[in-house]
Amino acid sequence: MSLTACVPAIHLPIPFSAVQKVTCKDIPIGVVIGAEDIAAAQDQQEGYDLAAGQINQAGGIQGCPIRLVYNRSEGDGTNPDAVQAAMLELADGGQVAVLGATSSAATKRIAAISQYIKMPVVITPDTSDDLMANDSAWIFRINPANSAYASAAFDLVKDNLGSAARVAILYDQSEYGTSASS
Repeated sequence: MSLTACVPAIHLPIPFSAVQKVTCKDIPIGVVIGAEDIAAAQDQQEGYDLAAGQINQAGGIQGCPIRLVYNRSEGDGTNPDAVQAAMLELADGGQVAVLGATSSAATKRIAAISQYIKMPVVITPDTSDDLMANDSAWIFRINPANSAYASAAFDLVKDNLGSAARVAILYDQSEYGTSASS
């Protein structure tokens, strides 16, 4: 108490009881996405823009609006080398987080980079189950694991057709398809 008497008086520009509105800069979030001429990339961007608009309309994140910064990789966004370049450009550009790529191989590359540079990556599309195997504190997955989809499908068949039902499994021979079929 006696030390506070030694501090000079602080003159506030407004009465103490008034609430001052805090302003903040926008929060830049990077998005690794396929080329503009790819229909799936356009759909993906429309979804991101819609979500960002709703977040900002609701007040943003702790009162700060978000701003999406798109970095288009070559082709459909599945090439790991192109996606790596896009991720590094976004990291150099000051983005606080990145929304991930559109294939398991490309997303694994982003995950490795994010762990090294300590930048959060949110994985929005379906990717192989082993992507989360390294327990990185910087990777966040929105969709359930692929094996959860397969398990739900088998449970549906078993519940409706009985345990003696025969099922053929057709899958893509990619990391994603293989993890979904196991």
